Amino acid sequence: MKRLIDSWDYSLCYFYLIVLNVLNNLNENFLVILKIFQVNDIVDRLIAVYYHLSYLQNYLMY
Repeated sequence: MKRLIDSWDYSLCYFYLIVLNVLNNLNENFLVILKIFQVNDIVDRLIAVYYHLSYLQNYLMY
């Protein structure tokens, strides 16, 4: 189960990496999302993914 979550989590991170790269042109969010891959705790990574999702949603709404 953990392997399934990890693979899903990493694919989601790569997706946001590409999207934020295009939107922000290697802005600070590019560096922030790279730090996700250095975190061992799955919960911390999911929180970070949720943070980027909410940021992306707010970015597109305004």
